[in-house]
Amino acid sequence: MRRVLLTYLILFLIFIAPIPLSSFNPEADEASFLLTDGTLSVRVDPPKNETYPGGICTYSVDVDGTYTGTVSLSYEWTDFTPPGVELSFTPDEGTAPFTAKLRINTSSYTPPGNYTLLITARGAGRSPKTEAEVVLHVMIPDFSISVNPKQGSVQKGDSIAFCVVVRATKGFTSTVNLNATGLPPGASYTFSIESLTPPFTSTLAIMTSSSTPLGTYTITIVGSGGGRTHYGTITLEVIEAFGFNISVKPAYRNTTQGGYATYEVNVTALGDFKSPVSLMVAGLPSGCSIVSSVSNVPPDFTATLTIRTSNKTPTGNYTLHVVGIGGGVKKYSNPFIMEITELPIQTPTPTPTPTPTPTPTPSPEPFDFSISAFPSKLSISPETSASIVINVILLAGTPEPVSLSVQGLPGDASFSLSPQSVTPNGVASLNIIAGKTTGNFSLLIIGTGGGITRTTSVVLTIEKEKRCIIATAAFGSELSTQVQKLRHFRDDLVMKTFAGREFMHAFNTFYYAWSTPVAKFISRHAFVRTLTRLLLYPLLGILDLSFLAYELLSPISAEIGIIFAGTVASSLIGMIYVAPCVMVIILALRRRNFLNKSFWQKIIWLPVLASVSLLSLGDLLDISYLVLVSSSLFVLSLTLSTALILGKKLAELFY
Repeated sequence: MRRVLLTYLILFLIFIAPIPLSSFNPEADEASFLLTDGTLSVRVDPPKNETYPGGICTYSVDVDGTYTGTVSLSYEWTDFTPPGVELSFTPDEGTAPFTAKLRINTSSYTPPGNYTLLITARGAGRSPKTEAEVVLHVMIPDFSISVNPKQGSVQKGDSIAFCVVVRATKGFTSTVNLNATGLPPGASYTFSIESLTPPFTSTLAIMTSSSTPLGTYTITIVGSGGGRTHYGTITLEVIEAFGFNISVKPAYRNTTQGGYATYEVNVTALGDFKSPVSLMVAGLPSGCSIVSSVSNVPPDFTATLTIRTSNKTPTGNYTLHVVGIGGGVKKYSNPFIMEITELPIQTPTPTPTPTPTPTPTPSPEPFDFSISAFPSKLSISPETSASIVINVILLAGTPEPVSLSVQGLPGDASFSLSPQSVTPNGVASLNIIAGKTTGNFSLLIIGTGGGITRTTSVVLTIEKEKRCIIATAAFGSELSTQVQKLRHFRDDLVMKTFAGREFMHAFNTFYYAWSTPVAKFISRHAFVRTLTRLLLYPLLGILDLSFLAYELLSPISAEIGIIFAGTVASSLIGMIYVAPCVMVIILALRRRNFLNKSFWQKIIWLPVLASVSLLSLGDLLDISYLVLVSSSLFVLSLTLSTALILGKKLAELFY
């Protein structure tokens, strides 16, 4: 009994004792003091600001009241003075009402962390004074890596592309180097940009070979720079190739205008493919014709391909591909080169006996291409960014550059294309930076080249920012320190991790289903607002402890840190909020032996262990749905398990 009472006494001192007395007054939202010669009030916006080592941030200080004398502004760090920080007020005094600008300059050696500053507005002599606290958050210069899409499949011998986006927080100016590990045997990779100072977008192309084993592989993209290293993962499935393969040799031939060059074409079936395959050549210059000794028959077969030029065929080196079409499958051969030189001037010779000429095939098709985008649907939050992979595929003719453009974005959004022009077959990355405008937008991605235009569309949803509705109703403003603390924990901690984002998807579905009418009720009743404040103060203390728990393990891994923070938060929420309810239920039911059986004591932690195991597995394998479900079960089971055990102990005190 003494241990239980001691536990609750400690929790009382941690969470309840620091509550300011002004919380009991619903109207006490600003610091103000009433003296005989007038009043003063001060409000600072924003209550919390952030910068980076060597950066600058500003606050707006509004001074108001009935005091008519000169009011001077001063400041004091509540804990300790961060090194390398300079502050200034402009102006530093005035007559109420007036607004001053507080400017804070940090240096390159200012340590990252949270610093609390007490701002004082004071009249002359024994005149009134008022104070307000603000927080300066100095961020760690860092960068992040995201990959889109996170998974894909490729046939043996084919290639696939992924978009790698590298972003930087303010103050990060180092070069980030990219590489990939975990590729399957026989596969290789290239980055369109291997090393650059962020932000930048790089296209990762992974090429498999005929020797690459079938299976699913987890590939890790590693970014390192500035003493920091971050990782992104993709899941690649190598599947059995189907259709047929085409190979051409030799890789180089030369001829003259009016001459010809021959190549050997091998067509081999994959699996049980038995459809006829017809052959054509992509990339031919004008004035050329082709003759194939074998065409439109099922593979396997070998054909002799003759490419005949004319006297007007332009000279130069041409990179060509044999294109095979059959059974709904279209395949390209390895590239090969045909060099065409000028026709030499020859002395007249007797006219030779005419020889039969091969029947010419129709001239090559005109240039055509298709364009597609992945993903075709995308949801992001305001003032965040996301990437889309654009694929441009050659359908016919000689490859020509295709210029890309985008239409349909809201006015305050921006985009970048890397590269802006693609020669098919090719891949580009579209990076979208959203503004504050929310809603659904149909983006039109346009490709123009060779006199033709092709388009594809993407549905972009910019979701409204999720608000802390109940806390805002209780504390009266979204700018209040308490609401900002809740938003900081959600946006700057939970939402920055994969497990945290998936949990918030489930939590938001639950929370916003009922919070709006409850918040309206709270805002209309002063007593309920005061009661809600008192109930929320322990939660704010819990989040502070959870933040410390996160910082303890986040240097190892942000995902491990957020799971540990969730463990601390769920346990304390169960102890503070749910355990008293469990105690009341046990007492009401007069079930003294509730949970006394060893059976219950053995299985009460099983849901916790099972859910945290699934959560770790889903986080490791990057399975969104598994993380969403397991993180929700983990929080619920840990909260209830802690509450059941402590509630039972409390109930035993009354028997």
